[in-house]
Amino acid sequence: MKILQGLGISPGIAIGPAFNFEPPVLSVAESRCTDPQNELERLLDALEVASRQIEALYETVQNELSPETASIIETQQLFLQDPDLLSIVNQLILQDRFTAEYAWFKGVSTFEEMLSSLQIGVFAERSVDLYDVGQRVLRILLGKPISRPLNHPSILFSEDLAPSIILGMDRENLLAFCTAQGSLTSHVAILSRAMGIPAVAGIFSPNPDIENTTSIIVDGQTGTVIVDPDTTTLEKFRLLSTTSRQRDLTAFSLACQPAITRDQHTVPVSANIGSVDEAVAALQSGADGIGLFRTEYLFLGRKTPPSEEDQYQYYTRILHQAGSKPVTARTVDLGGDKPVEYIQTEKEANPFLGLRGTRLALKYPHILRDQLCALLRASVQGNLKIMFPLVSSIPEALAARELLDECRSELERRSFPFDPQMRVGVMIETPAAAMITDFLLNQFDFCSIGTNDLVQYTLAADRTNPAVSSASDALDPAVVRLIDQVIRLAHVAQKKVSLCGELAGDPTAVPLLLGLHLDEFSLNGRGIPLIKDRIRRFTLCEAEGIAAHVLSLHTVADIRKFLLSVELK
Repeated sequence: MKILQGLGISPGIAIGPAFNFEPPVLSVAESRCTDPQNELERLLDALEVASRQIEALYETVQNELSPETASIIETQQLFLQDPDLLSIVNQLILQDRFTAEYAWFKGVSTFEEMLSSLQIGVFAERSVDLYDVGQRVLRILLGKPISRPLNHPSILFSEDLAPSIILGMDRENLLAFCTAQGSLTSHVAILSRAMGIPAVAGIFSPNPDIENTTSIIVDGQTGTVIVDPDTTTLEKFRLLSTTSRQRDLTAFSLACQPAITRDQHTVPVSANIGSVDEAVAALQSGADGIGLFRTEYLFLGRKTPPSEEDQYQYYTRILHQAGSKPVTARTVDLGGDKPVEYIQTEKEANPFLGLRGTRLALKYPHILRDQLCALLRASVQGNLKIMFPLVSSIPEALAARELLDECRSELERRSFPFDPQMRVGVMIETPAAAMITDFLLNQFDFCSIGTNDLVQYTLAADRTNPAVSSASDALDPAVVRLIDQVIRLAHVAQKKVSLCGELAGDPTAVPLLLGLHLDEFSLNGRGIPLIKDRIRRFTLCEAEGIAAHVLSLHTVADIRKFLLSVELK
């Protein structure tokens, strides 16, 4: 028996045989053509087929997977349409007379190198998606199908896995993932959590001790992988797996009940959504409301922004689904890795430190004004709140509030009703915002902590960059202390705080966040029953003790070790 320790990126226990998988990597030797126009047409046909495949994949998974998954798929579509990439490939075909296969292969490689070296463009850190798209089109040109390796229940070991391979696998035979690469915010992590499949990163493959017949235990919560377990260990984990499934069944049976600590403190558990379908699914999973409605999904994949009326109708549908439950709509959050055709900005050396969120929206006030008018009109249809993303300064906050006030006045002139008491909040996603939470809450009614961005800005580690993914952890002491500070400052101002990043969906972090007196959790709908169940296991006093101890620890490793010890009790 051998125990390997990695990073748990998707909870759950799996027991089964190993399967070592090395994704096929297609390459093409240099080759030239006699009819460049025919090769260009072949390429265009392949791009169209790839686009239809990705669209079909999106349609297949959109109702069951998370908004983050949808974003991965949408990014791949955008690569197929990227004018800079297509310009490179077209030139290789028409001027250099390369075949479509080689031109595409060389063009993608050139484009990836250019983005990586120069760090320009919104896709600079999305190399995984670019590679995946490149391989998809190449398979189409070469007439090779996507690999579907599993034909029996297996625990899959691989260096790393592209989204197309993960989503294309037979889920009945996929017991768990073990990858060498990955982090809590990697594609493998996002997809495995959305699919409900245990996963551990940091397990190196190939491993001489692991053959395809080797018996494996995977604990996606603790990050433990056991190779060739003895009988006692095997029985222990079978019992844990059974107990876990029973607990999950209990959690799901109580999903629509409130999350109440053992000493009778009720904690709302809401959902992050991006569409009406996701809202329906989340509410059915027991969401106490919509804690984060990502409105930007209305704005993506279009040639023009949605009209005020179109937005009003869509927001109304969301509110009608929620009934009396609160819906918190984040105003349009574009820029960074979410570009749109109708906003033409200069290429930025680092788009995540450029025009994003409210900063970008204020540069295009006509887009934000239409949205605010639509949201105000919709406010009479339900319990609506709005919040502005990525606000880092008081001038930004004041500018956003001023534009909102202008929209209220405009609707009064147009005789449209709206809720004058609608609450308005701000997202805390940067260290700057965290440091001035009390100042910001002089202008806003509540705040929501977005840990995904807060982590990368605090730790100077891009969550999409594999080279620094190990340094991007929401349980880093610096991040935990910032969360603690935000909550304290907000409560002094007598304002409520929610948390809507990935950390809210981590069962391990529940007692910590409870102990810091977080007012609301907001997460992917699939995880709501389990987070509610976890909240019910603690008293507030117990959680306060856990949080106090975490705040005294100096490293991520120590914090995770301690919280896992709490989890296992």
